[in-house]
Amino acid sequence: MCGALLTPGNLAARLTSGLILGNRNVGLVWSAMGAAVSPMTALFFAATQFPIYMTPRLIEMLVRRERKENASP
Repeated sequence: MCGALLTPGNLAARLTSGLILGNRNVGLVWSAMGAAVSPMTALFFAATQFPIYMTPRLIEMLVRRERKENASP
C-alpha cells in the first residue's frame, strides 16, 4: 500500500508498483524454505499468493472506472 502511495505517476502505475512492492518476497521465502516447510505453512503461503493473481484484475477495474469518470463532463 505504501508503494502505491509513494510512487509517482497515474493510478495504474501507482497500483501496479504497490502490488509488486508488497508481494514480491512471499514467493521467494516459500521457495527458499523448500521441503522443510510444514503443510500448514505451505497452505499459508499458497493463500498469500492468491491476491497476487487477483489484484491486477482489481486494478484494471479501478483504472477503467477512473478513466470513465474523468471522460464524462
